[in-house]
Amino acid sequence: FVKIDELDILILADLNWRTDFGAIINAKKSNPNLQVVSVIYDILPMNHPEWFEGDPKTISTHFRIFLQKILRVSDLVIVNTNKVLQDILQLNWNYSGHFKVINLGSFSPHLLRVPHPIRTPNTMLTVGTVEPRKGQSDLLDAYDALRKNKFDIRFFIVGHYGWNSEKLINRIYNHPDYGGRLRWFRGISDEELSH
Repeated sequence: FVKIDELDILILADLNWRTDFGAIINAKKSNPNLQVVSVIYDILPMNHPEWFEGDPKTISTHFRIFLQKILRVSDLVIVNTNKVLQDILQLNWNYSGHFKVINLGSFSPHLLRVPHPIRTPNTMLTVGTVEPRKGQSDLLDAYDALRKNKFDIRFFIVGHYGWNSEKLINRIYNHPDYGGRLRWFRGISDEELSH
């Protein structure tokens, strides 16, 4: 194994409760050239702790401490949306490093050329992990309400299975429109999504 203080860059790519922040701080002291880059996808455990298993106050407190430690050791924090950046900045915490927004995926019309995109009028599309906190259940409710009122609409869901999603997945699979107007695409490429 490589010692942290022998690295040029350390990337903390996701939430990991076992991260040894003390070791990172000591490594940065012995190697001032060590750059730490962290990725933060959201701060939902602080903003919506009720969406997670366990006591909401404990979840919020633990994540707050974890996020403070991330900001303490990071030279660069990468976030995936401007919304996440604004959520972090609104905390008004001291942070001497830099932020960079790098959106997930590569949906540039200049990079992807799809010869014949699907033309489906009145289509709802959601892209993200299929799990309760992502709102697909609310979108299914909206879809059902529109269909009940005779709207000619389709609903496409793009994303992998998420955690704690059994009830939602059963609802999708057992929906009367599943496979027709309601479709779930798992594991597709950016090009397929663009199409």
